[in-house]
Amino acid sequence: MKNILIIGVVVVLVIAFVAWQFLGKGNNATPSDVAMQQDEAMQNDSGTSGDASSSQPERVYEDGHYITLVYFDGTSFSPETVTVDHGEAVRFINTSNLTMRVGSRTESLSSVKYSDITQTNPVGNGGTYDVVFNESGTWAYENLASINPRILGTVNVR
Repeated sequence: MKNILIIGVVVVLVIAFVAWQFLGKGNNATPSDVAMQQDEAMQNDSGTSGDASSSQPERVYEDGHYITLVYFDGTSFSPETVTVDHGEAVRFINTSNLTMRVGSRTESLSSVKYSDITQTNPVGNGGTYDVVFNESGTWAYENLASINPRILGTVNVR
């Protein structure tokens, strides 16, 4: 009789553990899970933007913050236009063999609402430049190190 009681208790504990594993883990979303869900929602909403040429930006989660990645390949920034939330950052990554220096010149960018992007030191291949956007609006930028002043991009901050 004692053995049946012990077996019954073990079975109940196993069932409780399996139920906890199955049901309890669904509520423990990590930041990367949240980012994936937000990215999926943004992709579903992007069908109404009317801009078939824009690609979905890549985002990473570092130190409690989201960072949207923009790549410079020597001829353009990709994606050319990104939208981020107030307080989020954009990381510009140089994947070219040219020098990258991200900034804005109000004289060459007539549509600039804010012109506070200024990378002090240019970077070569693999170099990065991070900008945190703490003000809503439209930020236009270009590669100041380029002889082609028309390598442009835009960050929309909501």
